Amino acid sequence: MVICPDHQAIARAVAGEIVDYIQGQEEKGEQAVLGLATGSTPIGVYGELVARHKMGISFSHVVTIQP
Repeated sequence: MVICPDHQAIARAVAGEIVDYIQGQEEKGEQAVLGLATGSTPIGVYGELVARHKMGISFSHVVTIQP
């Protein structure tokens, strides 16, 4: 369990977990599969992922699914 003081801290923590998963899959030579939720709840996480991409994180081995 992770307890965060606010929504932004939660977004950073979740984005970190996603990036760890993506990088782990890439190290194994496999694609990472992400199911992307819609609505306003994941906006903070998506913003954090965009920021990390701008810092150099590659999403080239990611496949996305939107329900």
